[in-house]
Amino acid sequence: MMFYPILAAGMTYEERLEDFPYLTREDILACLSHTVDQEQQNLIVKSNLLNQSL
Repeated sequence: MMFYPILAAGMTYEERLEDFPYLTREDILACLSHTVDQEQQNLIVKSNLLNQSL
């Protein structure tokens, strides 16, 4: 399941847990943490590519 659009939709934890009762608050926090890690990696790669092109 693609969970990132759900995270970005502005739903509260309670709304997410109501819509997806099989998830826990810890599951949602893990998804958020993973998203942050991925975005940090994307920024590092883009920064390195930019620096190489200078």
